Amino acid sequence: INKNLEGMAPKVENYHQLLANSSLIQLAHNLHSDFKKNMEKQEINAVMDGIVKLAEEANIFIDQQAPWTLR
Repeated sequence: INKNLEGMAPKVENYHQLLANSSLIQLAHNLHSDFKKNMEKQEINAVMDGIVKLAEEANIFIDQQAPWTLR
C-alpha cells in the first residue's frame, strides 16, 4: 500500500456486497461451520482438508488479483 498507493488503501464503496460476492469468503464461512462440526467429532483429517482447500483457493485468488502489478 505504501509503495504503490501512496500509503492509502483504496476506498471500498460497498464492502458488504463485495464480501457477499466473494467465493473465497463464502468458502471460508462454510468451512468455519464444517470446522466446528468436525472438531466436535474429532475428525482432524476433515479439518485439515478444509484448511488446505482454503489455502489453495486463497493462492488462486491472489494469483488472479496480482496485487504486485498494481502501480
